[in-house]
Amino acid sequence: MMYLVFLWCIVLVSADDQSCRLISNKPHGELNIYGNGLHRQIELTAAIQAKTRVPQCRLVYKVMIPERAYVDEREMQSSNPGYDFVVLFSKSSNIQILYIVKKKLYLSTFEIKDTVSWKVHLQPPSNLYPRTLTFKTPNVAVDCNGEFANCIALKMHNDIRLKPTSRQWLHVQSLFSTPIRINIFRNEKLHQDLSFLTGPILIATLSLTIFHLIYKI
Repeated sequence: MMYLVFLWCIVLVSADDQSCRLISNKPHGELNIYGNGLHRQIELTAAIQAKTRVPQCRLVYKVMIPERAYVDEREMQSSNPGYDFVVLFSKSSNIQILYIVKKKLYLSTFEIKDTVSWKVHLQPPSNLYPRTLTFKTPNVAVDCNGEFANCIALKMHNDIRLKPTSRQWLHVQSLFSTPIRINIFRNEKLHQDLSFLTGPILIATLSLTIFHLIYKI
């Protein structure tokens, strides 16, 4: 019996050695969107635990900004000087791919924690486009010195600003897999719904203009 217990412990240790050194802790990968209307605030959190001390790491977020939403690179950079923002466009779909690289390095640590916030702008809905938008689960990755066997690499753009100092960016799985859906407007009517008022408004405007001209004469 003791021999079986000893053998099982060896199996557990061996399995643990074959796993990635980087572990997700709550609330790692949690994306929150605050505010109402066409201008919102996004907040994204990273919480990574290393099984052994890492000498040096960089942190990056990869966020898909859906169609009919957009971010301004200059605006984000001016309000968040501690990060580098890289905004690229997808060739296959009309979306922005936002990369956020934290400038400060994590040195000789077991934990990598961070929360970043930025503005996102939404286009007004119409009869042709939905009132809701869906934000996919973001990706969080690290660029660490040292040996990180069995960790999964995150596919990154070849932009020089995203080049890792080590061999590759290592993806640390988010604990939140459900996409976030937001309402652009809640109970407000769309401006297209008021199209039936265009005629009366135009007539009233012309009448006032004519009256003003006659009175002036």
